[in-house]
Amino acid sequence: IEMIIRNKLAVITLILTLLNSVHSNPCNDLNYTYSDATTWIGLPTDLAKCYKSLPYNPAVAKQTTEAFKMLIDLYAFTDIAADSGPPYNMKIDLRSRLSKIQDKIQNNLYDSAYDFHKDGVDLFFGLNDAHTRYEFPQGYSAYVAPPFTLEAFNDNGNIGFMLSENPFLGSVNRTAEVWKDIYQFDPSLYLGTKVLAIDGTPIVDYLKEFTKQYVGTYKDESVRLNAALQLTGRLSLLPTKRVGIDMNYNPIFTLYNSTSQHFKVKVPLLAVSGIGPITQQEIENLNGGSPSLLNSISHNPHEEEMREHQKVRRLLGIRDSSYNKRYTQGNHMEIIYGSDSVGVTYIILDGDTPILRVSTFAPMNLNEFSEVISMAYDHFRSNQYTKLIVDVSRNGGGYICLSLDLLASLVNEWKDYRKDTSIPVWGLYDFRVSEYTDQIMETDMGYQTEYINNGNPVTRTLYKNRDFYDNSKNITRGGRTSKYTYKSYFPWECGNNVTNPLEPDDGWNTTKIPYLTDSLHGLVILTDGTCGSACSLFLTQMQTNNKATIISYGGYSTDLPMGTSSFAGGNVIEYNNWVYEAREFGINEYELLPTTARLRVNFHEFYRDYHSDTPREFEFLPTPYHLEMWGAVRDNTVILPSGEENIALLELYRKAAGYF
Repeated sequence: IEMIIRNKLAVITLILTLLNSVHSNPCNDLNYTYSDATTWIGLPTDLAKCYKSLPYNPAVAKQTTEAFKMLIDLYAFTDIAADSGPPYNMKIDLRSRLSKIQDKIQNNLYDSAYDFHKDGVDLFFGLNDAHTRYEFPQGYSAYVAPPFTLEAFNDNGNIGFMLSENPFLGSVNRTAEVWKDIYQFDPSLYLGTKVLAIDGTPIVDYLKEFTKQYVGTYKDESVRLNAALQLTGRLSLLPTKRVGIDMNYNPIFTLYNSTSQHFKVKVPLLAVSGIGPITQQEIENLNGGSPSLLNSISHNPHEEEMREHQKVRRLLGIRDSSYNKRYTQGNHMEIIYGSDSVGVTYIILDGDTPILRVSTFAPMNLNEFSEVISMAYDHFRSNQYTKLIVDVSRNGGGYICLSLDLLASLVNEWKDYRKDTSIPVWGLYDFRVSEYTDQIMETDMGYQTEYINNGNPVTRTLYKNRDFYDNSKNITRGGRTSKYTYKSYFPWECGNNVTNPLEPDDGWNTTKIPYLTDSLHGLVILTDGTCGSACSLFLTQMQTNNKATIISYGGYSTDLPMGTSSFAGGNVIEYNNWVYEAREFGINEYELLPTTARLRVNFHEFYRDYHSDTPREFEFLPTPYHLEMWGAVRDNTVILPSGEENIALLELYRKAAGYF
């Protein structure tokens, strides 16, 4: 009998222990009114407890750090980032940071998987390079949002900020409903109120630190502000898989209302997850495995932010009828051809000023993109226009060849670059030599390194061997001396004599952008500074060679000059893609990432000219023409969801037209 009682007690104890472990698991306690089969909305602090309860796996950490080591060696800017000097004065020693992570693994100092992956994200923090980052595995894909966002305005000649509706919940009423139910906080009471400070820090100073922490894509602080102020920017939605967020944070806003009174408000934040209801097993399932091949070209930060917002809105059951809709006519801005979804839009402003909006160099359909530009150019010539505005705001780059084609179509001296290789429209690139690039060169593994894609900038002919690589030179940057290849024109594939690596039907031989006209006598290029990658190549060539009037807008003020473009590197290496490609060439020693995390780095350095010693990525190129206008920074759609034309964009275009 005593044995039976003892066994029963043991069973009861085991059951209670199991029940207690289930109940005490923070991931199993995430139940709120706004949870269903696909979505969870709740407190960020609760979500943080769940994330930090996930067990740490040292084998996963070791395998991931091996990938870190490889890509740090392949990263173009590893040396210069350690001590870049002015204007950015960057001091980021990636090798030292990685060593600290390895020490923590060696000494078993990680309490959770989340802590390790956050260190992985922080490894690349501060580089402010959209081409280079580590993202949390998919199980951590959640979002933290405030009940409202900030909108910039001209406050008696200075930049001011007021509280505005956060668009990701769909409407003021829905946002108020959610925050009142969970927090008894009504955000609609504060909309339109001027913001003086956050957490006791003057608003401008606070935003400089906030964007430095959470907008890790741009080196220029005014450009970071522009990116944050967008409707889809980080002031309205923070993805937890991209940035390590303090989920215990509830900012205190100092506000100024219409009755000239100052008052403070503690603002609660909410978290949104696409896992509903959340369980530890579901998160671990999403974190495990490896992602499929990734498109390293489609890295437009604005498009990624748009996808994040649209994903959250779909989770919340909000229909987006206003995005990427193909409109035909507004009152003062008539859309003749194209749309944002095509990647190019041709507009006539006030009946007499043509505008070409180029929102990407990575269109979904290359032929459609080129056809719209061709039709736009036909319309331009048939109406005998002589002036053109090209708007490259929010263009995060894409295919280098496409940006070169657009350059050549607008500049008379460059129009025959496909036929005449002596025309210096190509960008000048080099890359840092390492044991991994040696391996690439030995196997002819990557088109980035093939000599047939590199042109000699002295003779302006195609390299016929590996001289540009084998005769690499020593350059000391950031206190470290490494070998770098000779500068070369890249990629030579854009010429007629080389087959494009894309599908044959979409090759550059069939996707030409025609030359516009010799009658173009006024060219204005408008930028919010987020023009990046291949777009930076386009804008830098125009700016360096004085082929257009460049106008920037937004930012903090004219007293703080703003860079015209960003992350001017080239050729992103997605780690898993690299491993797959290596295996195709018989290199089997590298493992895929052991989770669904994402890791990528910039491979090439781009230079403005042959004699420049500093990569364009670390140069600051402002323009003397700057407009303190912020409405179109927030929303640059031509037609608003209400069906009305965007007055802020109209005013910006009219102002830009005054610079012809």
